[in-house]
Amino acid sequence: MMMRGSSVHAGVLTMVALLGLGCGPAKVPQNGPQTVATVAGKAISRAELDARVQADHQASLQMFDVENQRHEVLEGVLEGMIDQSLFEAEAQRRGLTVEKLMAAEVDAKVAPVTEAEKRAQYERIKAQVKDQPEAEILKQIEAGMREDRQAQRRAAFAYELWKKAGATIALDAPRVAVDPGTGPAQGPSAAPVTIVEFSDFQCPYCSRAAATLRQVRQQYGDRVRLVFRHFPLRQIHQYAQKAAEAASCAAKQGRFWEMHDRLFEKQTQLEPADLKRYAGELGLNAAGFAQCLDSGQEASSVQRDVAAGEELGVRGTPGIFVNGRAFRGALPIERLDRVMDSELARTGSAAAATR
Repeated sequence: MMMRGSSVHAGVLTMVALLGLGCGPAKVPQNGPQTVATVAGKAISRAELDARVQADHQASLQMFDVENQRHEVLEGVLEGMIDQSLFEAEAQRRGLTVEKLMAAEVDAKVAPVTEAEKRAQYERIKAQVKDQPEAEILKQIEAGMREDRQAQRRAAFAYELWKKAGATIALDAPRVAVDPGTGPAQGPSAAPVTIVEFSDFQCPYCSRAAATLRQVRQQYGDRVRLVFRHFPLRQIHQYAQKAAEAASCAAKQGRFWEMHDRLFEKQTQLEPADLKRYAGELGLNAAGFAQCLDSGQEASSVQRDVAAGEELGVRGTPGIFVNGRAFRGALPIERLDRVMDSELARTGSAAAATR
């Protein structure tokens, strides 16, 4: 997590906690109905307005998005305040400046970008940058990869300090009721944390999210239930729909997660012939899988997931819901660790897994 803000004293953090900042709608005073409009002598109350918003699905989604964005801003600033406070305290404990602490715990612990890593990234994008000097692009790739690694290490170090200090955040997050459906899931239905992921097998960010969620399952075990729902972006990913159907066909033979992992591993090879080859490599009944895939019989189940995602306001992938909290994009493991710790504390469950 990147540091945000300047030096923070404990008193500021205490005041934030006492204020109880939340993201829900503003509370209407209880000294009578609040009039928000008058038409031909007839008053429209705030309660009537709120009820109409709730009844209008599109308006309700827009309000949820606004509340969620507000929460993300507040939470991001608060996390930055806590990070800075912890960095300063740790630097003081070691007799260092914050800059020297960061040099020792972040810069010195970031693995260098290898030539092979730069080259592999270049090969993936060279068609888009063919008019630019190769040496310059490789230099930019190296700088970008190193910056990413520094951010990841900084976030990991901050999380280590959070754990030692027992830091928690008590902001109320906006939530939405999420139907997990009846599709593939890992973890017990009674788990205190349920993560529902809407994903696309051709989406590179979904591949990252899948790896992170695998880590979450390993760290938190039966305290988390992971539910997968399809959301192929057909307009931009021409093979995503059939890949989703292939995973559903594999699920009919009890092999969804094996196919899930293979599809993300082979994101650039998702034509129907590839999908059938993977089924054979995974030991599925080849004839049954081919018949399922070619007939399109799982297209309707994929579409049900898409419709469910659209109903929740999912517009891109990955769309991740943690106990009804909405997140967009591939979250790094350190971010999900903090969210998991918060949710486990909220539900009164055991503390987070030891890393």
